[in-house]
Amino acid sequence: MKKIQKHIEIVCSGIPGMSSISSQSRRDLFNLLSAHYSTVGISLINTIEDLENIVKMRPDLVFVGMKYVSPDPKLKHNDPTKVWITQFLDSHNIQYTGSGHSAHKLESQKHLAKGEVLKAGFNTSAYCVSESTEPNIKEITLNYPVFIKPTNMGGGAGIDSFSFANDFKSLKTKIQSLRAKYGVSSLVEEYLPGREFSVAILKNEMNNDYMLMPLELIAPPDINNRRILSAQIKKDYGNFPKACKINMDMSYESMILSIVRLGLRRSETADEDDLEPSLGVHFSPVVAI
Repeated sequence: MKKIQKHIEIVCSGIPGMSSISSQSRRDLFNLLSAHYSTVGISLINTIEDLENIVKMRPDLVFVGMKYVSPDPKLKHNDPTKVWITQFLDSHNIQYTGSGHSAHKLESQKHLAKGEVLKAGFNTSAYCVSESTEPNIKEITLNYPVFIKPTNMGGGAGIDSFSFANDFKSLKTKIQSLRAKYGVSSLVEEYLPGREFSVAILKNEMNNDYMLMPLELIAPPDINNRRILSAQIKKDYGNFPKACKINMDMSYESMILSIVRLGLRRSETADEDDLEPSLGVHFSPVVAI
């Protein structure tokens, strides 16, 4: 088979916790693309200089597997001078996969993203943000159980079995743990029961149509018999089916796709939505961040 004469560069980080794809996924992607394209490379972006080397390459397309690079690797996501990958590529007119800078910023500020979801007219769980290491019980007006996660981290970072809290004591312990380990504030949400779907979205620039691929990811039960997509589970994504079950049952496909299409018409700031429907008599979709 004749290969397409294009250069695709896969970009990710060699610094733990900074890449959005695993090393196994990176290799699988390289092998897949190499079968169809003449030039495929993998670049580990750990410094600004590494990013500038991508500009010198002038690839036809960059497959983005990270969000930003920090001049100070110790600060990572907390570095105020970090350089956003897609914003940098935009400034050099280099095409890339996935969402642009504005969507990535929302993804990294979950409470702001929830505000945008509400403005778009969708349901999302009630929430608050805890900035303090000593949260006050009066500040938490949500109904228990609640779920606690970092406001500005992705990939399941900071999420584990203790993210689920049935009382203020457990909530406070988790908030303090996140502050001590990551130095971040906490997003506290009323817990959403139900099935969780991730929807990958590809846009056809020729006709402005979308190809939508919904998947239900089912984590194995934890010590409390709850299914939580923790950091460890997401880290092991490349080790299916041991890490997580993928359900391709499309009984809800048409409903999910219509919801996502509606969202895309309202806003084009995101390329992936997690939809957690409550499976009661009436289908009630809730967008989780």
